[in-house]
Amino acid sequence: MGTFTVIFLSFSAVLLIYLLFRRLFAMFAESELRKSRCARISRDSVEIYARGESLEYCLRLALTLNRRTVVFVKKDGSDAELSGYIAEAMQRYYDFEIRYI
Repeated sequence: MGTFTVIFLSFSAVLLIYLLFRRLFAMFAESELRKSRCARISRDSVEIYARGESLEYCLRLALTLNRRTVVFVKKDGSDAELSGYIAEAMQRYYDFEIRYI
């Protein structure tokens, strides 16, 4: 067997394993979001209504689904400042929309 064939088969195996793990993690993320009831999931978007510390967890799960993500942050309440800070800090690195309600 030639060197090219060994390299090609190795690369194909690594790529297949990567895609499998990515799909499994996306399925896990979607089931966790449904169980936590912090997000509304549709076919093309994820809307997050979490507050405080759970916001970061729900947002990271939603971003793995590769859908349009919208975070709704309440302006009033005990966790309003923390939720806004977390959402704005993560928005520097990830692409999602923040809406203040």
